[in-house]
Amino acid sequence: MIEGESGVGKTRLAQEAIAAIGTRGGRILAAHPHAGEQGLGLRRDRRAAARRVRADLVSVDEALRADAARLLPELGTPPPGSLDEPGARLRFLETISRLILAPFEETAGVVWIDDLQWCDPASLDALA
Repeated sequence: MIEGESGVGKTRLAQEAIAAIGTRGGRILAAHPHAGEQGLGLRRDRRAAARRVRADLVSVDEALRADAARLLPELGTPPPGSLDEPGARLRFLETISRLILAPFEETAGVVWIDDLQWCDPASLDALA
């Protein structure tokens, strides 16, 4: 976590560190939420997960497919019911976290979110 006043070079510092990690073969997952996106629940996570699935960097385990399909319809049919049912929300968030982080199991890397304060609450839950 890099913290500091506006304009002191936090983004540049992170970009230089990320470039060094990339040069060494590390995986990089970056997101740049913007003001006004806080009402677009899981938008950033959907994009990141979809890129991973489409790029074939991870094969989605059958056990994760149904819950992941709530966010990525291309994976099949989501389970019946809502996320308000007991345990459903926690299971869904765990699935999304595992899907996004799966590529890091074999290759070290970094997850970088610039301007984290603009993330929507659902994305923050998935990242936690």
